[in-house]
Amino acid sequence: MATYFTLDLVPQGGGLLGSPVSVGVVNNGTTFAVPIFEDEALTIPLANPFNITTTNIHFWVANGAISYDILLNGGNLLSPVTISNIWTLPGPIWADVSTFWEDRASEWAYISPYIVAVASRSEEAMWTPDMAEIIEEAYERCGVEVRTGYQFRTARRSLNLLFQEWANRGLNLWTIEQGEIPLNVGQVAYELPNDTVDLIEHVIRQNQGSQYNQVDLQISRIAVPTYATIPNKLAQGRPIQLYVDRQAPTPIVRVWPTANVTGYTLVYWRLRRIRDAMKPGYGQMDIPFRFMPPLIAGLSYYLSLKEVSATNRTPMLKQMYDEAFDLASREDRDRSPVRFVPRIVGIGSGGW
Repeated sequence: MATYFTLDLVPQGGGLLGSPVSVGVVNNGTTFAVPIFEDEALTIPLANPFNITTTNIHFWVANGAISYDILLNGGNLLSPVTISNIWTLPGPIWADVSTFWEDRASEWAYISPYIVAVASRSEEAMWTPDMAEIIEEAYERCGVEVRTGYQFRTARRSLNLLFQEWANRGLNLWTIEQGEIPLNVGQVAYELPNDTVDLIEHVIRQNQGSQYNQVDLQISRIAVPTYATIPNKLAQGRPIQLYVDRQAPTPIVRVWPTANVTGYTLVYWRLRRIRDAMKPGYGQMDIPFRFMPPLIAGLSYYLSLKEVSATNRTPMLKQMYDEAFDLASREDRDRSPVRFVPRIVGIGSGGW
């Protein structure tokens, strides 16, 4: 039988917990390490002690009836902390986990915060809220207190819709990824990863991996009207043009001419989708710290559309969201110098 344990540490006086903090789970009153696991099936063991970089501790144990202590050390803790006999902590401590984790029915866990003393001044600049903190902050801006598991689920759904909206707002630099596709002789179409939003740059690489002979050559992007008018789309040669067919769920890139020899590689830089919001307690969001303010502002605006008691705040929250996103998007830009060189061609040479 597996039992789940989760505990939120609250740094005293508004300080920061710091990282990493070492967490050890031992038998009550001894230093004997207890086997702990990442999963309910008890198939993925966790190191004991292990390090945490957020304020949440969570693990599975094989038998919750045995008394355990938690030993904390490191980070900004003023001194090592021992939390004795975790199954008998005082206060409103135990609650049905299914209230907060929809797929863990009939399990019980410690969910009240545990206050720890930390140094008054942090030397770190690493704090990033996890999803539970993001949701709580957004609801607080709506004037609503989170009480049910459904509120967590609907907020997570709103977060994922917000991420999809951001894909339409422009270039998010942290979602740029490089990819490669080896080109086959005579093949026209190649699939891109399903989470591709669009391609932003691309080249044809020859002699890949050769220190002296590798070369990247320009390949131009064309629109569907231009691609449609190419008489022979199966012609072979060195690819010089590509058409990005943004189909759902799998985008397609079509090259012309098709490769006439092996050894060509299409190297591209793509915008990918922002990773989905996971369940509370399951790691950090796929968002850089500078976009946390618009993320929380946007979520609070979305939630205000759902909470009847918060509809009077919707215009204000929408304005705050737009301002926060504008500030972050103006900062999220490439600062390399740019040169504009006019292209001058003669009359009759195919251009102006």
